[in-house]
Amino acid sequence: MRQLPHIENFLRTPEERFQNLPDFSFAPHYTQIGGLRIAYIDEGPKDGPVVLLMHRACMVFSLPQNDSSFG
Repeated sequence: MRQLPHIENFLRTPEERFQNLPDFSFAPHYTQIGGLRIAYIDEGPKDGPVVLLMHRACMVFSLPQNDSSFG
């Protein structure tokens, strides 16, 4: 497996924002990937099927109006 780049400049949502979320009673679990803390949920029967759902953050950016290097 190739090495992921280590990310040092990022914004993190304060932990208190995740307290008392309605309809979300799951315990927090985290792992580190490329220097980032990734949250996951580990619930259900240990002998049950594994379900992996992934999403990514929506990134919005724009290119300068006069930048011809992008076609």
